[in-house]
Parts: sequence; structure tokens; C-alpha cells
Amino acid sequence: MTLSGLWNRARRVEPRFDVGLAAVVVVSAVWTGALGTLVARRHNAYGTFDYDLGIHDQSVWLLSRGGWFSTIRGTNIFGHHATFAYYLLVPFYWLGAGPNFLNLLNCAALAVCAAPIYLLAQRRFVSQWLSGAVAIGWLMVPWLSWFAQETFHPEVMALPFLFWGYYLIDPWFTSDSEQGWARADFAALLVFVVAASWKEDVALAIARSEEHTS
Repeated sequence: MTLSGLWNRARRVEPRFDVGLAAVVVVSAVWTGALGTLVARRHNAYGTFDYDLGIHDQSVWLLSRGGWFSTIRGTNIFGHHATFAYYLLVPFYWLGAGPNFLNLLNCAALAVCAAPIYLLAQRRFVSQWLSGAVAIGWLMVPWLSWFAQETFHPEVMALPFLFWGYYLIDPWFTSDSEQGWARADFAALLVFVVAASWKEDVALAIARSEEHTS
């Protein structure tokens, strides 16, 4: 191929850098840092207003030490909710993690949802900036900051896995082959399993999503 041919071919290659997605990632990181700092400061000042954080912190701590009985709930760790994803947090507790680690993780889980929301919106609107506005709008929803202020909850941790699962089974998604669809379905299944492992009733949201895409 001649040099002119190479140049013309290079000009037809679209840039892969997604400016809209990059903007969403930056805003999500700032949101996580800001909300995470506020929640941590309040907790350090003894301002945490419910005992849910204590339940989850003690549960993961006990699992990291081989325990199983929650003195806050008065039952087996999994006797109230099937939050088997606690085990994903155990290695961090071996390294000394605690309540503020859970609080920051809770904020990050909320912010991470903006990325799949952006990608889902882009399939419909095409425009990077309009899709970015939709994703950043997610972070501006008032009840989202309330979820952050309410401290760590397993159902919040399930949200990013739900959104990524919706992205993978999205009916607007186009694949070049049936094999591509099979890979997407298998990946969605794995993501949904992780989502349901945070809390058993998350499976209801998964069942509804499968019903609408089948």
C-alpha cells in the first residue's frame, strides 16, 4: 500500500478516546471523594445515626476471624440476609479495614453506576455529551447522596453490578455474531450472580430485567 493509501486509511479511523466517558469518570471520582470525606468525618465525630453500619462492620470482621454469630442482631451472620458477598471484603479486614472503608466503598459503588448509565444512554442518544449529561444527572439525584449519608448497605453495593448486567443484556445492544451474544449473556449471568450475593432480594430486580428482555 502506498503512503497516500495509508494516510487515507488512517484518516478514516475514528478516535477511540471517549471524551464523554472520561468526563463521567472524573466527575464520579470527585463525587466519591467529596461524599466519602463527609461521611467519614461525620462517623469520626460519632455522628453515624443508625446501627446498620455496625451490623455490617461486625459481620465482615467476624468472618475475617472465623466467627459467625452477630451480637448486634443476635443471630447467625447470614440468619437475617444472605449477604455472601461479605467474603469479598474479608481480605481488606485482614489488612485492617474498618467502618470508614465500608463507607468509602458504599460511595464508590454509587458513583461507579454512572459509567454503565453513560454507555446505555450512548446506545440511544449517540451524542457523548447528552449521554454524559444523563450519567452525571444520576450523581445529582438527591436520594443518591442520602444513600451515601446512610452509610454502608449491601443493596447499594449491588447497584453497579445490576447496571452492568443491564448493559450486557440491553436489547439495543448489537453483536456481530451469535457467539458474541452468548459471551454477553454469560458475562451478564456472572455479574447478576455477584449482584444477588449482596442481598437475596436483589434477585427480584434481576428477574424483572430478564422478563423485559426475553
